[in-house]
Amino acid sequence: MNMRKIVLSAISFAMLVFCLVMTAFAEAPVSIKELNTVATEASHVGDDYGRASMEINYRESYELRSSNTGYTRYDHAWYPRIKKVNESLYLMLYMYDELGPHLYWNTSTDGITWGNPQVFYNNNEKNFVYEGGEFDGVADRFCAVNADACVLDNGEILCVYFVRPNKGYRVYPDLSGMFMVRGTVSGNTIVWGEHEKIYTGQGWEPYIWQRDDGQVEIYWSGAAPYMVKYGYDEVIRSAGVLMIKSNDNGETWSPDVQAGDTNYYQAIRVFSQYLGDRVHTAQPDLGALPYFGGQMPVVTKLYNGKTLLAAEVRTLGLNFTVATTVSEANGEWKNLGMTEATENSNWEENFSGAAPYLARFPSGEVYLTYTNGTDLWYKIGSPEGTAFNKKGFNAAPGSYGCWGSCEMVGSHEMITVAQRRTTTESGLMVFHSYLNHRTDANKINVNVDGSMAEWANNTDAVFVGSKTQAQITLRTAHDDDNVYFLISRLDEYLAENDSVLINIGTGKYSMYRVTVGNNGIESVTYVENGVSKEIEVKGNAVTKLYGTLGNNSDKDVGSVTEISIPKTLVGLSGATSFTVAPMLVNQDGVGSVSDTLDGIAAYCTDAWPMVELK
Repeated sequence: MNMRKIVLSAISFAMLVFCLVMTAFAEAPVSIKELNTVATEASHVGDDYGRASMEINYRESYELRSSNTGYTRYDHAWYPRIKKVNESLYLMLYMYDELGPHLYWNTSTDGITWGNPQVFYNNNEKNFVYEGGEFDGVADRFCAVNADACVLDNGEILCVYFVRPNKGYRVYPDLSGMFMVRGTVSGNTIVWGEHEKIYTGQGWEPYIWQRDDGQVEIYWSGAAPYMVKYGYDEVIRSAGVLMIKSNDNGETWSPDVQAGDTNYYQAIRVFSQYLGDRVHTAQPDLGALPYFGGQMPVVTKLYNGKTLLAAEVRTLGLNFTVATTVSEANGEWKNLGMTEATENSNWEENFSGAAPYLARFPSGEVYLTYTNGTDLWYKIGSPEGTAFNKKGFNAAPGSYGCWGSCEMVGSHEMITVAQRRTTTESGLMVFHSYLNHRTDANKINVNVDGSMAEWANNTDAVFVGSKTQAQITLRTAHDDDNVYFLISRLDEYLAENDSVLINIGTGKYSMYRVTVGNNGIESVTYVENGVSKEIEVKGNAVTKLYGTLGNNSDKDVGSVTEISIPKTLVGLSGATSFTVAPMLVNQDGVGSVSDTLDGIAAYCTDAWPMVELK
């Protein structure tokens, strides 16, 4: 063989190896980020929202504290807010300590790994001396709290926060107010402009967003009107949700409330829940006054064009509750008077909790986070925004603190950030979680060989993976005689006893449980009212391993398992739908860990997501 033939043979061999590697890579297990790619607006509006849930991705969860990042500015972190700026840039804002006085900001390219926080507002540089009033001649500083931001349609960022004098907050309304900063994106960072005061008066906890029609709105806890009119109540402040709006990307705002306002610094009052009457501590001679609740507001657009508002309400009994209300058509609100209550809104109908935050998936479901006790919790709400799960579920396990927030970063993906405090340090916790809801099973011809080729146009998946590094996605297909499942498992340590249980619900308390291991279908069990009965194993399963089974000295990729089961075996003859609840069993050398969908019961299918046989 001459040199030319040797070179050509070597090139051909290299190309063959490359093609084999690329083919293997294409067939390797995929993550949940690569699935659920088809998102149709309002596609799940008619579904039972009680069957939807969130699943945290263990691999995409991270703690930000000085001991594991080296950045001491994560210590004393409070009130985090997170925003997706674009596909490769995320923004985080938070304040130093419970009452300020400083603000920090940080960026990330993936929403998981964050660098060294930067100073956004430094209280040490905000010295002043009072002129007039009871603190005349006294030196003080301005404190800043509660920064929030939104990304405009033109790519600019508007950040807003409240400022107050440290000593004279109660009696100097003109020295308090809301400030705005405009940011522009430059590569993987943000360049901030001047800090501009856009509202005068006491307040806190602003929320800013831009509607689809371009109008920018800022909502906040409006305590100024009662404080200016009656003074500072030592026990509880009467509050309501105030709002200003802009139709020129924040260049001007309406109403324009400035120093010396004669209308008690009242903006547009959009929410005010009547709490009852009580004697004001600053002016007890006036007798009982009506008190109102409504603070820490957040909003989101519903699929029908209306706006859903959630707010924290502190009752006269000093309990914290969460209230929700829906706007009129096209997101319009009635402008309430200072002592006018929101119609059909009763604090006794609120649920226990505080510090709400909202997002809405394109499919229709609403995601609401809130604090109850120490952790951050969540509820799934109806697409109309009129009802939520009665039970809450943990949105940020291990968090401990007062506030958190969320941001939708994909059609099924949510990023949630929460405060984490311990007895020795503080910090933040960041979680990526994914929506599990109805999936569609296409009618396709499947050759059970462990290949994903036939599934390219079938991306609807259910995800499990919150407890360990191992995670699975489950896709479903069918033909006249069989139901097919494709399990894509990411697992760095493949073990002999790893398995997946596919629970197929056929009634409220009846199901078939298919256990699949590395060597195929291990068992099929019929369960009714908690009583199990083994049935004959039929069907076929092929697993392809991408790693070395039972060897924990290296890191594996995972496995792909393709399964075929006769419909007659699992009660699906003639069925058009069923419910499903997959369970991942993982062995990483520390015992068996079972992981399944959040918020479901083992023997009741009421909350299991539906599979539609198309």
